[in-house]
Amino acid sequence: MWIINMLSRKKEVSTMDIMSTNLKRCLTSYDVTLLGIGHMLGSGIYVLSPSIARGTTGPALILSYLIAGVASLLAALAYADFGVRYPRSGSAYSYVYYSIGEFWAFFVGWNVLLENMLATAACVRACSAYIDSLTGYVVFNGTRAIMGEFSTTDPYLSEVPDFLAFAILMGFVIFMTFGVKTTSGLNNTLVGINVVVLATVVGVGFYYADFDNWKYHENNANFVKEDHPEFINGFMPYGISGVLQASAQCFYAYVGFDAIAASGEEALNPQKSLPVATIVSMAIVTTLYVLVAAVLTLMMYFADISSTSGLLEALKFHQAYWAQYIVSAGALAGMSTVIMATVFAMTRVGYAMAEDGLLFTSFSIVLNKSQLENSSARDGPELIDSSRPSTVHTFPEDLQISDGLHCITVMNASPTDLHGLKPSFRFLRQFLPSSYGQRQLVVVCLAITFIATILAAFIVKYNRYIANGPTWMVYLGWTIASISVITIIICGLLIFAHELPGNSNFSNDQYSMPWVPILPIFSIIFNAGLIVTLDLITWIRLIIWLAIGSAVYFGYGIHHSRLNRKKK
Repeated sequence: MWIINMLSRKKEVSTMDIMSTNLKRCLTSYDVTLLGIGHMLGSGIYVLSPSIARGTTGPALILSYLIAGVASLLAALAYADFGVRYPRSGSAYSYVYYSIGEFWAFFVGWNVLLENMLATAACVRACSAYIDSLTGYVVFNGTRAIMGEFSTTDPYLSEVPDFLAFAILMGFVIFMTFGVKTTSGLNNTLVGINVVVLATVVGVGFYYADFDNWKYHENNANFVKEDHPEFINGFMPYGISGVLQASAQCFYAYVGFDAIAASGEEALNPQKSLPVATIVSMAIVTTLYVLVAAVLTLMMYFADISSTSGLLEALKFHQAYWAQYIVSAGALAGMSTVIMATVFAMTRVGYAMAEDGLLFTSFSIVLNKSQLENSSARDGPELIDSSRPSTVHTFPEDLQISDGLHCITVMNASPTDLHGLKPSFRFLRQFLPSSYGQRQLVVVCLAITFIATILAAFIVKYNRYIANGPTWMVYLGWTIASISVITIIICGLLIFAHELPGNSNFSNDQYSMPWVPILPIFSIIFNAGLIVTLDLITWIRLIIWLAIGSAVYFGYGIHHSRLNRKKK
Protein backbone atom coordinates (compact mmCIF):
# COMPACT_ATOMS: atom_id res chain seq x y z
CA MET A 1 0.00 0.00 0.00
CA TRP A 2 2.86 2.40 0.73
CA ILE A 3 3.97 2.34 -2.91
CA ILE A 4 0.41 3.15 -4.05
CA ASN A 5 0.28 6.05 -1.61
CA MET A 6 3.60 7.36 -2.94
CA LEU A 7 2.49 7.11 -6.56
CA SER A 8 -0.85 8.83 -5.91
CA ARG A 9 0.38 11.63 -3.64
CA LYS A 10 -0.68 15.09 -4.78
CA LYS A 11 0.69 18.58 -4.54
CA GLU A 12 -1.33 21.07 -2.56
CA VAL A 13 -1.54 24.81 -3.08
CA SER A 14 -3.25 27.46 -1.00
CA THR A 15 -4.70 30.77 -2.11
CA MET A 16 -1.91 32.47 -0.14
CA ASP A 17 1.02 31.14 -2.20
CA ILE A 18 -0.69 30.48 -5.53
CA MET A 19 0.95 33.54 -7.13
CA SER A 20 4.40 33.04 -5.57
CA THR A 21 7.13 32.15 -8.06
CA ASN A 22 10.87 32.36 -8.69
CA LEU A 23 10.14 33.58 -12.21
CA LYS A 24 9.39 37.14 -13.27
CA ARG A 25 5.73 38.01 -13.89
CA CYS A 26 5.93 40.36 -16.87
CA LEU A 27 3.59 39.04 -19.60
CA THR A 28 0.36 40.91 -20.32
CA SER A 29 -2.80 39.38 -21.79
CA TYR A 30 -1.68 40.74 -25.17
CA ASP A 31 1.70 38.99 -24.87
CA VAL A 32 0.16 35.67 -23.82
CA THR A 33 -2.40 35.81 -26.64
CA LEU A 34 0.28 36.39 -29.28
CA LEU A 35 2.38 33.63 -27.73
CA GLY A 36 -0.48 31.21 -28.36
CA ILE A 37 -1.11 32.50 -31.88
CA GLY A 38 2.59 32.28 -32.68
CA HIS A 39 2.69 28.67 -31.54
CA MET A 40 -0.25 27.73 -33.76
CA LEU A 41 0.41 29.72 -36.96
CA GLY A 42 3.60 28.17 -38.21
CA SER A 43 4.64 25.33 -40.47
CA GLY A 44 1.16 23.83 -40.17
CA ILE A 45 -0.51 26.47 -42.27
CA TYR A 46 2.28 26.61 -44.88
CA VAL A 47 3.28 22.92 -45.06
CA LEU A 48 0.54 20.79 -43.51
CA SER A 49 -2.44 22.37 -45.28
CA PRO A 50 -1.24 21.78 -48.88
CA SER A 51 -0.18 18.21 -48.10
CA ILE A 52 -3.52 17.26 -46.53
CA ALA A 53 -5.59 19.06 -49.16
CA ARG A 54 -3.86 17.16 -51.96
CA GLY A 55 -3.78 13.67 -50.50
CA THR A 56 -6.42 13.35 -47.77
CA THR A 57 -9.37 15.75 -47.98
CA GLY A 58 -9.46 17.95 -51.05
CA PRO A 59 -11.44 21.18 -50.45
CA ALA A 60 -13.10 19.50 -47.44
CA LEU A 61 -9.94 20.48 -45.55
CA ILE A 62 -12.13 23.34 -44.32
CA LEU A 63 -14.31 20.85 -42.43
CA SER A 64 -11.26 19.07 -40.99
CA TYR A 65 -9.92 22.30 -39.54
CA LEU A 66 -13.34 23.14 -38.09
CA ILE A 67 -13.64 19.70 -36.44
CA ALA A 68 -10.08 19.84 -35.12
CA GLY A 69 -10.66 23.41 -33.93
CA VAL A 70 -13.74 22.45 -31.92
CA ALA A 71 -11.95 19.44 -30.38
CA SER A 72 -8.93 21.58 -29.54
CA LEU A 73 -11.13 24.27 -28.02
CA LEU A 74 -12.61 21.74 -25.59
CA ALA A 75 -9.12 20.75 -24.44
CA ALA A 76 -8.04 24.41 -24.39
CA LEU A 77 -10.97 25.34 -22.12
CA ALA A 78 -9.79 22.66 -19.70
CA TYR A 79 -6.27 24.10 -19.80
CA ALA A 80 -7.62 27.59 -19.12
CA ASP A 81 -9.68 26.28 -16.18
CA PHE A 82 -6.64 24.80 -14.51
CA GLY A 83 -4.46 27.74 -15.51
CA VAL A 84 -6.75 29.97 -13.46
CA ARG A 85 -6.73 27.62 -10.48
CA TYR A 86 -3.04 26.72 -10.60
CA PRO A 87 -1.04 29.34 -12.57
CA ARG A 88 2.17 27.31 -12.68
CA SER A 89 4.71 26.88 -15.46
CA GLY A 90 4.28 23.11 -15.76
CA SER A 91 1.01 23.30 -17.70
CA ALA A 92 -0.61 19.83 -17.98
CA TYR A 93 2.05 18.26 -15.78
CA SER A 94 1.24 20.60 -12.89
CA TYR A 95 -2.52 20.25 -13.37
CA VAL A 96 -2.37 16.46 -13.16
CA TYR A 97 -0.01 16.67 -10.17
CA TYR A 98 -2.53 18.79 -8.26
CA SER A 99 -5.56 16.69 -9.14
CA ILE A 100 -4.61 13.05 -9.84
CA GLY A 101 -1.19 12.34 -8.41
CA GLU A 102 2.57 12.28 -8.88
CA PHE A 103 2.91 9.10 -10.95
CA TRP A 104 0.52 10.16 -13.71
CA ALA A 105 1.82 13.73 -13.55
CA PHE A 106 5.39 12.62 -14.22
CA PHE A 107 4.44 10.69 -17.34
CA VAL A 108 2.20 13.47 -18.64
CA GLY A 109 5.13 15.87 -18.22
CA TRP A 110 7.50 13.32 -19.73
CA ASN A 111 5.29 13.03 -22.82
CA VAL A 112 4.92 16.81 -23.08
CA LEU A 113 8.71 17.07 -23.15
CA LEU A 114 8.79 14.55 -26.01
CA GLU A 115 6.07 16.41 -27.90
CA ASN A 116 7.90 19.71 -27.68
CA MET A 117 11.28 18.21 -28.57
CA LEU A 118 9.82 16.60 -31.69
CA ALA A 119 7.88 19.76 -32.54
CA THR A 120 11.01 21.89 -32.19
CA ALA A 121 13.12 19.50 -34.25
CA ALA A 122 10.52 19.28 -37.02
CA CYS A 123 9.96 23.03 -37.19
CA VAL A 124 13.68 23.82 -37.16
CA ARG A 125 14.19 21.33 -39.98
CA ALA A 126 11.31 22.88 -41.94
CA CYS A 127 12.73 26.37 -41.40
CA SER A 128 16.18 25.21 -42.48
CA ALA A 129 14.81 23.54 -45.61
CA TYR A 130 12.80 26.65 -46.48
CA ILE A 131 15.81 28.96 -46.15
CA ASP A 132 17.96 26.51 -48.11
CA SER A 133 15.39 26.38 -50.91
CA LEU A 134 15.51 30.18 -51.22
CA THR A 135 19.30 29.96 -51.76
CA GLY A 136 19.04 27.19 -54.34
CA TYR A 137 19.99 24.46 -51.83
CA VAL A 138 23.51 25.82 -51.38
CA VAL A 139 23.73 24.57 -47.78
CA PHE A 140 22.45 21.05 -48.50
CA ASN A 141 24.62 20.56 -51.58
CA GLY A 142 27.67 22.03 -49.85
CA THR A 143 27.27 19.77 -46.80
CA ARG A 144 26.79 16.72 -49.00
CA ALA A 145 29.88 17.61 -51.06
CA ILE A 146 32.05 17.97 -47.94
CA MET A 147 30.71 15.15 -45.75
CA GLY A 148 29.01 12.84 -48.22
CA GLU A 149 25.76 11.00 -47.48
CA PHE A 150 25.00 8.58 -44.66
CA SER A 151 23.78 5.20 -45.85
CA THR A 152 20.51 4.57 -44.02
CA THR A 153 17.14 3.02 -44.74
CA ASP A 154 15.52 4.63 -41.70
CA PRO A 155 12.98 7.24 -42.89
CA TYR A 156 13.46 9.15 -39.62
CA LEU A 157 17.17 9.72 -40.23
CA SER A 158 18.52 12.34 -42.60
CA GLU A 159 21.10 11.35 -45.17
CA VAL A 160 22.93 14.65 -44.56
CA PRO A 161 23.39 16.34 -41.15
CA ASP A 162 21.52 19.63 -40.96
CA PHE A 163 23.98 22.11 -39.46
CA LEU A 164 21.84 25.04 -40.54
CA ALA A 165 18.95 23.70 -38.45
CA PHE A 166 21.24 23.38 -35.43
CA ALA A 167 22.53 26.94 -35.96
CA ILE A 168 18.97 28.28 -36.19
CA LEU A 169 18.01 26.52 -32.97
CA MET A 170 21.10 27.75 -31.12
CA GLY A 171 20.46 31.28 -32.35
CA PHE A 172 16.94 31.32 -30.92
CA VAL A 173 18.00 29.69 -27.65
CA ILE A 174 20.78 32.26 -27.13
CA PHE A 175 18.39 35.11 -27.91
CA MET A 176 15.86 33.76 -25.42
CA THR A 177 18.43 34.02 -22.63
CA PHE A 178 18.00 37.81 -22.78
CA GLY A 179 14.72 37.36 -20.94
CA VAL A 180 11.06 36.52 -21.38
CA LYS A 181 9.97 40.10 -22.08
CA THR A 182 12.57 40.53 -24.83
CA THR A 183 11.57 37.20 -26.37
CA SER A 184 7.92 38.21 -26.15
CA GLY A 185 8.65 41.46 -27.99
CA LEU A 186 10.24 39.60 -30.92
CA ASN A 187 7.42 37.06 -30.92
CA ASN A 188 4.79 39.82 -31.05
CA THR A 189 6.52 41.44 -34.02
CA LEU A 190 6.84 38.19 -35.96
CA VAL A 191 3.24 37.19 -35.22
CA GLY A 192 2.08 40.57 -36.52
CA ILE A 193 4.02 40.02 -39.75
CA ASN A 194 2.60 36.52 -40.14
CA VAL A 195 -1.01 37.59 -39.58
CA VAL A 196 -0.66 40.46 -42.09
CA VAL A 197 0.85 38.06 -44.63
CA LEU A 198 -1.97 35.54 -44.19
CA ALA A 199 -4.59 38.28 -44.46
CA THR A 200 -2.94 39.36 -47.72
CA VAL A 201 -2.92 35.77 -48.99
CA VAL A 202 -6.62 35.42 -48.18
CA GLY A 203 -7.43 38.65 -50.03
CA VAL A 204 -5.38 37.70 -53.09
CA GLY A 205 -6.73 34.17 -52.98
CA PHE A 206 -10.36 35.22 -53.07
CA TYR A 207 -9.53 37.58 -55.95
CA TYR A 208 -8.31 34.60 -57.99
CA ALA A 209 -10.90 32.18 -56.59
CA ASP A 210 -12.61 29.80 -58.99
CA PHE A 211 -15.46 27.79 -57.47
CA ASP A 212 -15.17 25.28 -60.31
CA ASN A 213 -12.16 23.97 -58.40
CA TRP A 214 -14.62 22.59 -55.84
CA LYS A 215 -16.15 20.42 -58.57
CA TYR A 216 -14.78 17.17 -59.94
CA HIS A 217 -12.55 17.50 -63.01
CA GLU A 218 -13.08 14.49 -65.26
CA ASN A 219 -9.81 14.80 -67.16
CA ASN A 220 -7.46 15.32 -64.21
CA ALA A 221 -4.82 12.60 -64.26
CA ASN A 222 -3.82 13.23 -60.64
CA PHE A 223 -7.19 12.13 -59.27
CA VAL A 224 -9.59 9.64 -60.83
CA LYS A 225 -12.72 8.99 -58.78
CA GLU A 226 -12.89 5.37 -59.93
CA ASP A 227 -9.71 4.80 -57.91
CA HIS A 228 -11.41 6.09 -54.76
CA PRO A 229 -14.51 4.12 -53.66
CA GLU A 230 -15.08 6.65 -50.86
CA PHE A 231 -15.54 9.50 -53.41
CA ILE A 232 -18.56 11.72 -52.66
CA ASN A 233 -18.14 14.83 -54.81
CA GLY A 234 -15.59 17.41 -55.90
CA PHE A 235 -15.69 19.13 -52.52
CA MET A 236 -15.23 15.90 -50.56
CA PRO A 237 -13.35 13.61 -52.96
CA TYR A 238 -11.88 11.39 -50.24
CA GLY A 239 -15.16 10.99 -48.40
CA ILE A 240 -16.04 11.34 -44.73
CA SER A 241 -13.16 9.05 -43.74
CA GLY A 242 -10.68 11.47 -45.30
CA VAL A 243 -12.17 14.40 -43.40
CA LEU A 244 -11.99 12.55 -40.08
CA GLN A 245 -8.48 11.25 -40.71
CA ALA A 246 -7.32 14.76 -41.55
CA SER A 247 -8.99 16.11 -38.40
CA ALA A 248 -6.53 14.06 -36.35
CA GLN A 249 -3.65 15.46 -38.41
CA CYS A 250 -4.97 19.02 -38.14
CA PHE A 251 -5.29 18.68 -34.37
CA TYR A 252 -1.56 19.35 -34.07
CA ALA A 253 -2.04 22.80 -35.61
CA TYR A 254 -3.87 23.98 -32.49
CA VAL A 255 -1.42 22.89 -29.79
CA GLY A 256 -0.52 26.50 -29.01
CA PHE A 257 -2.88 26.53 -26.04
CA ASP A 258 -0.24 24.48 -24.23
CA ALA A 259 2.20 27.39 -24.53
CA ILE A 260 -0.48 29.69 -23.11
CA ALA A 261 -0.89 27.42 -20.11
CA ALA A 262 2.90 27.18 -19.67
CA SER A 263 3.08 30.98 -19.31
CA GLY A 264 0.87 30.97 -16.20
CA GLU A 265 3.81 31.54 -13.85
CA GLU A 266 5.03 34.56 -15.84
CA ALA A 267 1.70 36.24 -16.62
CA LEU A 268 0.95 39.41 -14.67
CA ASN A 269 -2.67 38.37 -14.11
CA PRO A 270 -3.07 34.70 -15.08
CA GLN A 271 -6.68 34.53 -13.83
CA LYS A 272 -7.57 37.03 -16.55
CA SER A 273 -4.89 36.49 -19.19
CA LEU A 274 -5.10 32.73 -19.66
CA PRO A 275 -8.85 32.41 -20.43
CA VAL A 276 -8.83 35.52 -22.64
CA ALA A 277 -5.70 34.43 -24.51
CA THR A 278 -7.06 30.91 -25.00
CA ILE A 279 -10.40 31.95 -26.47
CA VAL A 280 -9.08 34.85 -28.58
CA SER A 281 -6.13 32.91 -30.01
CA MET A 282 -8.27 29.86 -30.83
CA ALA A 283 -10.85 32.05 -32.59
CA ILE A 284 -8.24 33.92 -34.65
CA VAL A 285 -6.25 30.82 -35.59
CA THR A 286 -9.32 28.75 -36.53
CA THR A 287 -10.59 31.57 -38.73
CA LEU A 288 -7.24 31.92 -40.51
CA TYR A 289 -6.82 28.16 -41.02
CA VAL A 290 -10.30 27.85 -42.53
CA LEU A 291 -9.85 30.91 -44.78
CA VAL A 292 -6.41 29.82 -46.01
CA ALA A 293 -7.72 26.30 -46.68
CA ALA A 294 -10.58 27.82 -48.66
CA VAL A 295 -8.46 30.12 -50.85
CA LEU A 296 -5.82 27.43 -51.40
CA THR A 297 -8.37 25.00 -52.85
CA LEU A 298 -10.19 27.77 -54.73
CA MET A 299 -7.06 29.08 -56.45
CA MET A 300 -5.97 25.65 -57.68
CA TYR A 301 -7.63 22.26 -58.14
CA PHE A 302 -6.74 20.16 -55.09
CA ALA A 303 -5.09 17.34 -57.09
CA ASP A 304 -2.67 19.85 -58.65
CA ILE A 305 -1.60 21.47 -55.37
CA SER A 306 2.06 21.03 -54.46
CA SER A 307 2.42 19.04 -51.24
CA THR A 308 5.47 21.02 -50.12
CA SER A 309 4.87 24.57 -51.38
CA GLY A 310 1.16 24.78 -52.04
CA LEU A 311 0.60 28.49 -51.41
CA LEU A 312 3.65 29.53 -53.43
CA GLU A 313 2.68 27.33 -56.38
CA ALA A 314 -0.93 28.52 -56.28
CA LEU A 315 0.18 32.16 -56.44
CA LYS A 316 2.68 31.32 -59.18
CA PHE A 317 -0.11 29.61 -61.13
CA HIS A 318 -1.97 32.94 -61.22
CA GLN A 319 1.27 34.86 -61.94
CA ALA A 320 1.07 36.75 -58.63
CA TYR A 321 4.85 36.64 -58.30
CA TRP A 322 4.99 39.61 -55.96
CA ALA A 323 2.84 37.73 -53.45
CA GLN A 324 5.30 34.83 -53.41
CA TYR A 325 7.89 36.98 -51.65
CA ILE A 326 5.30 38.01 -49.07
CA VAL A 327 4.40 34.37 -48.41
CA SER A 328 8.08 33.51 -47.96
CA ALA A 329 8.44 36.25 -45.34
CA GLY A 330 5.31 35.04 -43.56
CA ALA A 331 6.46 31.42 -43.59
CA LEU A 332 9.81 32.30 -42.01
CA ALA A 333 8.13 34.52 -39.43
CA GLY A 334 5.59 31.81 -38.61
CA MET A 335 8.15 29.04 -38.22
CA SER A 336 10.30 31.33 -36.05
CA THR A 337 7.45 31.94 -33.60
CA VAL A 338 6.73 28.21 -33.39
CA ILE A 339 10.37 27.48 -32.57
CA MET A 340 10.40 30.07 -29.79
CA ALA A 341 7.04 28.95 -28.39
CA THR A 342 7.93 25.25 -28.31
CA VAL A 343 11.29 25.91 -26.66
CA PHE A 344 9.46 28.18 -24.20
CA ALA A 345 6.88 25.50 -23.34
CA MET A 346 9.45 22.70 -23.15
CA THR A 347 11.74 24.53 -20.75
CA ARG A 348 8.83 25.53 -18.50
CA VAL A 349 7.72 21.93 -18.11
CA GLY A 350 11.30 20.82 -17.46
CA TYR A 351 11.67 23.61 -14.89
CA ALA A 352 8.46 22.62 -13.09
CA MET A 353 9.40 18.94 -12.95
CA ALA A 354 12.90 19.73 -11.70
CA GLU A 355 11.58 22.16 -9.09
CA ASP A 356 9.37 19.35 -7.78
CA GLY A 357 12.40 17.06 -7.61
CA LEU A 358 11.27 14.66 -10.35
CA LEU A 359 14.04 15.71 -12.76
CA PHE A 360 17.61 16.81 -12.12
CA THR A 361 17.92 20.09 -10.22
CA SER A 362 19.98 21.74 -12.99
CA PHE A 363 16.73 22.15 -14.93
CA SER A 364 15.28 24.37 -12.19
CA ILE A 365 18.13 26.89 -11.92
CA VAL A 366 16.94 30.39 -12.82
CA LEU A 367 19.32 32.93 -14.31
CA ASN A 368 19.17 35.95 -12.01
CA LYS A 369 19.60 38.60 -14.68
CA SER A 370 16.98 37.40 -17.14
CA GLN A 371 14.80 35.36 -14.77
CA LEU A 372 15.05 32.54 -17.32
CA GLU A 373 15.36 28.85 -16.57
CA ASN A 374 18.92 27.68 -16.97
CA SER A 375 17.67 24.60 -18.82
CA SER A 376 16.56 26.71 -21.77
CA ALA A 377 20.02 28.20 -22.15
CA ARG A 378 22.02 25.06 -21.63
CA ASP A 379 20.04 21.84 -21.85
CA GLY A 380 17.55 22.76 -24.58
CA PRO A 381 19.90 22.26 -27.57
CA GLU A 382 21.31 19.06 -26.08
CA LEU A 383 17.84 17.51 -25.93
CA ILE A 384 17.03 17.95 -29.60
CA ASP A 385 18.59 16.00 -32.42
CA SER A 386 18.08 18.40 -35.27
CA SER A 387 19.38 15.85 -37.76
CA ARG A 388 16.30 13.71 -37.20
CA PRO A 389 13.33 14.94 -39.17
CA SER A 390 9.88 14.31 -37.78
CA THR A 391 6.67 14.34 -39.73
CA VAL A 392 3.92 16.68 -38.64
CA HIS A 393 1.79 13.64 -37.84
CA THR A 394 3.92 13.07 -34.73
CA PHE A 395 2.41 15.94 -32.80
CA PRO A 396 -1.25 14.93 -32.47
CA GLU A 397 -0.26 11.32 -31.90
CA ASP A 398 1.75 12.15 -28.79
CA LEU A 399 -0.75 14.73 -27.53
CA GLN A 400 -3.89 12.62 -27.55
CA ILE A 401 -3.09 10.37 -24.58
CA SER A 402 -2.23 13.27 -22.28
CA ASP A 403 -5.11 15.43 -23.50
CA GLY A 404 -7.61 12.83 -22.30
CA LEU A 405 -6.08 13.06 -18.85
CA HIS A 406 -6.22 16.85 -18.92
CA CYS A 407 -9.99 16.83 -19.23
CA ILE A 408 -10.25 14.07 -16.63
CA THR A 409 -8.51 16.36 -14.16
CA VAL A 410 -11.11 19.07 -14.72
CA MET A 411 -13.79 16.60 -13.72
CA ASN A 412 -11.71 15.43 -10.78
CA ALA A 413 -11.34 18.93 -9.34
CA SER A 414 -14.58 18.83 -7.31
CA PRO A 415 -13.51 19.27 -3.68
CA THR A 416 -16.28 17.20 -2.10
CA ASP A 417 -15.84 13.50 -1.34
CA LEU A 418 -19.58 12.83 -1.09
CA HIS A 419 -21.71 11.17 -3.76
CA GLY A 420 -23.80 14.32 -4.17
CA LEU A 421 -26.48 12.73 -6.36
CA LYS A 422 -29.10 14.96 -7.93
CA PRO A 423 -32.59 14.52 -6.39
CA SER A 424 -33.96 12.62 -9.37
CA PHE A 425 -31.04 10.16 -9.28
CA ARG A 426 -30.83 9.42 -5.55
CA PHE A 427 -32.27 5.94 -6.12
CA LEU A 428 -28.82 5.03 -7.48
CA ARG A 429 -27.25 5.40 -4.03
CA GLN A 430 -28.07 1.79 -3.16
CA PHE A 431 -26.12 0.55 -6.18
CA LEU A 432 -22.99 2.65 -5.57
CA PRO A 433 -20.14 1.42 -3.36
CA SER A 434 -20.13 3.26 -0.07
CA SER A 435 -16.33 3.29 0.12
CA TYR A 436 -15.97 5.54 -2.92
CA GLY A 437 -16.52 9.28 -2.91
CA GLN A 438 -17.56 11.47 -5.79
CA ARG A 439 -14.01 12.11 -6.97
CA GLN A 440 -13.10 8.45 -7.20
CA LEU A 441 -16.34 7.50 -8.93
CA VAL A 442 -16.02 10.27 -11.53
CA VAL A 443 -12.40 9.40 -12.32
CA VAL A 444 -13.21 5.69 -12.68
CA CYS A 445 -16.17 6.43 -14.97
CA LEU A 446 -14.08 8.74 -17.15
CA ALA A 447 -11.24 6.22 -17.38
CA ILE A 448 -13.70 3.49 -18.41
CA THR A 449 -15.26 5.88 -20.95
CA PHE A 450 -11.82 6.57 -22.40
CA ILE A 451 -11.00 2.87 -22.80
CA ALA A 452 -14.46 1.97 -24.14
CA THR A 453 -14.21 4.73 -26.75
CA ILE A 454 -10.86 3.41 -27.94
CA LEU A 455 -12.31 -0.10 -28.32
CA ALA A 456 -15.34 1.18 -30.22
CA ALA A 457 -13.16 3.36 -32.44
CA PHE A 458 -10.93 0.41 -33.34
CA ILE A 459 -14.00 -1.60 -34.38
CA VAL A 460 -15.20 1.30 -36.55
CA LYS A 461 -11.77 1.78 -38.11
CA TYR A 462 -11.38 -1.89 -39.05
CA ASN A 463 -15.05 -2.60 -39.78
CA ARG A 464 -14.29 -3.40 -43.42
CA TYR A 465 -11.85 -6.16 -42.42
CA ILE A 466 -14.20 -7.45 -39.72
CA ALA A 467 -17.18 -7.54 -42.09
CA ASN A 468 -15.20 -9.60 -44.61
CA GLY A 469 -13.89 -11.99 -41.93
CA PRO A 470 -15.39 -15.17 -40.50
CA THR A 471 -18.78 -15.11 -38.77
CA TRP A 472 -17.31 -15.30 -35.26
CA MET A 473 -15.23 -12.18 -35.97
CA VAL A 474 -18.32 -10.27 -37.10
CA TYR A 475 -20.26 -11.24 -33.97
CA LEU A 476 -17.27 -10.45 -31.75
CA GLY A 477 -16.86 -7.04 -33.36
CA TRP A 478 -20.53 -6.16 -32.94
CA THR A 479 -20.47 -7.42 -29.34
CA ILE A 480 -17.42 -5.32 -28.40
CA ALA A 481 -18.84 -2.24 -30.13
CA SER A 482 -22.27 -2.65 -28.49
CA ILE A 483 -20.82 -3.21 -25.01
CA SER A 484 -18.50 -0.22 -25.47
CA VAL A 485 -21.34 2.11 -26.50
CA ILE A 486 -23.58 0.91 -23.65
CA THR A 487 -20.69 1.37 -21.20
CA ILE A 488 -20.06 4.91 -22.43
CA ILE A 489 -23.75 5.78 -22.00
CA ILE A 490 -23.92 4.29 -18.49
CA CYS A 491 -20.73 6.07 -17.36
CA GLY A 492 -21.97 9.33 -18.85
CA LEU A 493 -25.29 9.02 -17.02
CA LEU A 494 -23.53 8.21 -13.75
CA ILE A 495 -21.42 11.34 -14.03
CA PHE A 496 -24.39 13.46 -15.09
CA ALA A 497 -26.35 12.14 -12.08
CA HIS A 498 -23.95 13.87 -9.69
CA GLU A 499 -23.92 17.46 -8.55
CA LEU A 500 -20.43 18.72 -9.37
CA PRO A 501 -19.87 21.71 -7.09
CA GLY A 502 -16.67 22.91 -8.71
CA ASN A 503 -13.77 24.30 -6.71
CA SER A 504 -14.93 26.23 -3.67
CA ASN A 505 -11.41 27.46 -2.89
CA PHE A 506 -11.66 30.12 -5.59
CA SER A 507 -14.01 33.01 -6.12
CA ASN A 508 -17.08 32.69 -8.30
CA ASP A 509 -16.04 35.56 -10.58
CA GLN A 510 -13.06 33.58 -11.91
CA TYR A 511 -13.23 31.61 -15.13
CA SER A 512 -14.18 27.93 -14.97
CA MET A 513 -14.84 25.44 -17.75
CA PRO A 514 -18.48 25.72 -18.84
CA TRP A 515 -21.00 22.89 -19.18
CA VAL A 516 -19.24 20.39 -16.96
CA PRO A 517 -19.52 17.39 -17.33
CA ILE A 518 -20.82 17.52 -20.91
CA LEU A 519 -17.85 19.25 -22.57
CA PRO A 520 -15.14 17.22 -20.79
CA ILE A 521 -16.87 13.96 -21.70
CA PHE A 522 -17.09 14.95 -25.37
CA SER A 523 -13.44 15.98 -25.30
CA ILE A 524 -12.38 12.66 -23.79
CA ILE A 525 -14.42 10.70 -26.35
CA PHE A 526 -12.95 12.69 -29.24
CA ASN A 527 -9.37 12.35 -28.02
CA ALA A 528 -9.81 8.65 -27.36
CA GLY A 529 -11.19 8.26 -30.88
CA LEU A 530 -8.08 9.92 -32.28
CA ILE A 531 -5.93 7.27 -30.62
CA VAL A 532 -6.86 4.81 -33.37
CA THR A 533 -5.03 6.96 -35.92
CA LEU A 534 -1.70 6.03 -34.33
CA ASP A 535 0.53 3.83 -36.48
CA LEU A 536 2.75 1.05 -35.17
CA ILE A 537 5.98 3.07 -35.20
CA THR A 538 4.33 5.69 -33.00
CA TRP A 539 3.34 3.10 -30.41
CA ILE A 540 6.86 1.66 -30.45
CA ARG A 541 8.38 5.12 -30.07
CA LEU A 542 5.98 5.95 -27.25
CA ILE A 543 6.65 2.68 -25.40
CA ILE A 544 10.42 3.22 -25.60
CA TRP A 545 10.05 6.80 -24.33
CA LEU A 546 7.81 5.64 -21.46
CA ALA A 547 10.31 2.91 -20.57
CA ILE A 548 13.06 5.52 -20.33
CA GLY A 549 10.73 7.68 -18.25
CA SER A 550 10.02 4.78 -15.91
CA ALA A 551 13.74 4.36 -15.30
CA VAL A 552 14.11 8.08 -14.58
CA TYR A 553 11.11 8.20 -12.25
CA PHE A 554 11.77 5.05 -10.22
CA GLY A 555 15.53 5.54 -10.26
CA TYR A 556 15.57 9.25 -9.41
CA GLY A 557 12.25 11.11 -9.26
CA ILE A 558 10.39 9.07 -6.66
CA HIS A 559 13.35 9.36 -4.27
CA HIS A 560 14.05 13.09 -4.78
CA SER A 561 10.45 14.31 -4.94
CA ARG A 562 9.80 17.39 -2.80
CA LEU A 563 6.74 15.63 -1.40
CA ASN A 564 9.02 12.80 -0.31
CA ARG A 565 11.33 15.28 1.42
CA LYS A 566 8.40 17.02 3.13
CA LYS A 567 7.20 13.69 4.50
CA LYS A 568 10.60 13.08 6.03
